[in-house]
Amino acid sequence: MMAENSTKPPSMLQDPVLTTRDYMVSGEEFQLHRHDKIHGLLMTHPVPEDLTRYYESRDYLSHRDRPETLFGRLYQLARAWNVNWKVRLVAKFVPAGGEILEIGTGQGDFLQVASRHWSVSGVEPNRGARHRALQKKLKVFEKLHEVPAAANDAIVLWHVLEHIPDLEATISNLLNRLKPDGRLILALPNHRSWDARHYREYWAAYDVPRHLWHFSKHSVKDLFGTYGLECIAMRPMWLDAFYVSWLSEKYKANRWAALVAPWKGLTSNLGALFTREPSSVVYVLGRRGPSGNSGP
Repeated sequence: MMAENSTKPPSMLQDPVLTTRDYMVSGEEFQLHRHDKIHGLLMTHPVPEDLTRYYESRDYLSHRDRPETLFGRLYQLARAWNVNWKVRLVAKFVPAGGEILEIGTGQGDFLQVASRHWSVSGVEPNRGARHRALQKKLKVFEKLHEVPAAANDAIVLWHVLEHIPDLEATISNLLNRLKPDGRLILALPNHRSWDARHYREYWAAYDVPRHLWHFSKHSVKDLFGTYGLECIAMRPMWLDAFYVSWLSEKYKANRWAALVAPWKGLTSNLGALFTREPSSVVYVLGRRGPSGNSGP
């Protein structure tokens, strides 16, 4: 069943390229359309008027602190490793002692570790997650407009940008809060990856309608190029292929998902060594010109 009570298709939509489903919460169908100007950018349609109810699932792990299942515990271990990997990556591009803002802080795992090296703050609209982050003595805002302008050496969004409804306004607001030589660091699923092509409508990283935008490497460069930014570096997120493959096998109702997924994830990662199209990519972006200083 197609989602109801939804927005009309905007003029930027081209013909749909794929029909998929919300496998996590509602079971409703959604279509992916090409953007008419940004090559490689796909858009979810229709967009429900109330997106909050699509996050109401016990399977939505990103805002949970206490694992309740075996998979939940494994997820927490992988997340802890991933947080430290992210901090090491950011350290290659942002000097110690600088200001870092995280959008979509969740319960504050990244900021808590990052605070050992930088002055940190975050934005988290979810009240429960924000409360847990505040309990960790972190500085967390509810909304982006509460953050002072031009104050940050880096702004990071770990799998967050694809959730944001008003993409253009948000990017402008982010850049207004970034120093001239600051870095914008994004982690995004890559719909050109092997696992995306293999699973097609079952690919868990489409995650409709929570994911409103679906990026390729070309679309990221194209989109942010219109804002005067260039891509300084890209890094694959190898663990994502395994997690996404496991969820995708579950969505296919494969009873052997836990056995099959590691091989699918490995296949995707091995293929990415040649195609340079991993399941997820971290992009490090900076402004063009002398003030942007393109080096790490």
